Amino acid sequence: MEYLEQLFQNYTYCSNGVSKKDYKNKPINECYTVFPNSSTTSHCPHLHKIDTRVMKGKLVNKGHCPVKFYHILPKDLTQCPFIAIISVGIHNHPPPPPTKTPHNIIKNLQTIIENEHDLSLTTRQLLTKPMLKIYLQGQPLSSLHPSLNNQSRLTYLIEKNKRSKYPFGQDIIGVAHELLKQKKSSDPYIRSVRFLDNGQYLVLCARKEQTELLSQSLFVEIDMAFKRIHGATNEWEICAYVHRYQKALVFARVFTNFQSAKAYQYLFEDLFDTVEKDMQKQFEFQHIHGRGLGCIIVDEHQGQALGLGQYLHSKYSYLSCEEHLKHIYKLCQVHFNRNIRNKAISNEIKELMYSITKLNTQEEILNVLEKIKESDEAGAAEWVKDKYKPWILAGLSSAFTKMNVDIWKKTPFNTNVSESAHANINQDGRSLSLLAAIHRGDDFDQRQWDSAKTYEKYNIHETYRNKSELSRLTNNSKRTQKRKSKGKEPTTRSISQKKHKKQALNNEKNEDLLLFSTSTSTITPTSQEQDVYIEWENKKLELRQKNLEILKEEIALREKLNSLKYSKIDLYSPRMQKELLIGIENILATVKNLICCHE
Repeated sequence: MEYLEQLFQNYTYCSNGVSKKDYKNKPINECYTVFPNSSTTSHCPHLHKIDTRVMKGKLVNKGHCPVKFYHILPKDLTQCPFIAIISVGIHNHPPPPPTKTPHNIIKNLQTIIENEHDLSLTTRQLLTKPMLKIYLQGQPLSSLHPSLNNQSRLTYLIEKNKRSKYPFGQDIIGVAHELLKQKKSSDPYIRSVRFLDNGQYLVLCARKEQTELLSQSLFVEIDMAFKRIHGATNEWEICAYVHRYQKALVFARVFTNFQSAKAYQYLFEDLFDTVEKDMQKQFEFQHIHGRGLGCIIVDEHQGQALGLGQYLHSKYSYLSCEEHLKHIYKLCQVHFNRNIRNKAISNEIKELMYSITKLNTQEEILNVLEKIKESDEAGAAEWVKDKYKPWILAGLSSAFTKMNVDIWKKTPFNTNVSESAHANINQDGRSLSLLAAIHRGDDFDQRQWDSAKTYEKYNIHETYRNKSELSRLTNNSKRTQKRKSKGKEPTTRSISQKKHKKQALNNEKNEDLLLFSTSTSTITPTSQEQDVYIEWENKKLELRQKNLEILKEEIALREKLNSLKYSKIDLYSPRMQKELLIGIENILATVKNLICCHE
């Protein structure tokens, strides 16, 4: 502060350049800043000291330059491709800064920007792209021309390219324009855009191969992604794990900025109408036609459920909305259990809530709900009131559902495939504009479907990992055992919830080590009984490991058989028959040992 006081002593700063005292303006410092004539600024960006004032210097226009240029052009430029320029006179000003970029450099940069095909491209991203680095040959951008030191030039070129390709922007109006452009295409990706009141809209995107496989699917999963699009617009992914391709595939993407029951009704109308248009036949449901789509797995979103029920009721009015949902709706049990874990209630009530999905009769479930309702726990009565809805009970329990028993058991009990699809597409970009999200979704879906068709044709997997149903179940079992051994649960909670859960988990562990629960009483075991209990647990783990080894051997044999199908090896040769018999004998021996261990 002392230094600043000495520096500005006897000086005042006037922003408008007018001093309180009428002193003569005599600059006591020199400035060499030069601006081109095209500049709109009238003051120097640097501060100048003039007598007792510190102010921005005023730019001085040198006026008309006396220099004249003469251009001599030949009559025929093809025969003589040269132009002579003669300069006469002396300049009365310093050389202006080179602010104008040569045309050939601008053209090359525009070509690089167009080849990126990135709607969300920014100046910073362009500077890190390999194509631009190759063009610069390791040199800085300003080495092409000093004017490019101003990176706003690149920003201008990027925005200019976006405006030329997408004159209506990248919001919903731009999407509607893209829909009109794709009308002439034989296989468009944007299938419909529906506008509603108050700026609400719904966009459906799918290729014909996606809708074709959707018409053949027994079940689908539907879940919402929140991170991919900037603003209030969210994305719905309709997908499923396809055993034929050993891959999770997306059948359709829906973008909307509202979540009411009416919105979901429109969603299902547009989706199934598009499938019918592509297949030239009526979309079929198991509980209506005896074939077709039999199960829709979702989280517990009331608007989504009512929207589906209203759509089905509008098509097949002899069943009510709730009756339709009882036949086709299935709730994700992972979401169900996670919501229970996050509740601030006792473990005893939580265990009762968990048991609803495991009980086999309606009477048992209703008794459990009554017990929860009669408890004095905060929020328990409201929870029971919500679960008393018929379509929710039918979506959680096989005792209430009217879905075919085989379909109920065959279809998943969670939306893990949808969650993995969200994480997968998010790697291609997040917080995108609506049009950019649609284009990247199209590119991602095409890559996934091309990979699936290549696997079906040549039996070459996408990765070295085994993604068969058996392998997925085995890995899931391993992860569950690992979490149990570490005392962890696959959820994200706040710090207070984590502390509460950790304390409760430690209490449960201590109870497991010190108490044996019986139907009549609680007995404190001796140290010998505790050793027997631990030994019994270890034997259980050994049996599970042996079971997994059998599954692995079975997987290896199946893969070997599959590889032989696509090879020219004779399956009936003595050598191959001998190898197969040895493999079968090994499996039988392992099974026999496992039976002995059980005994």
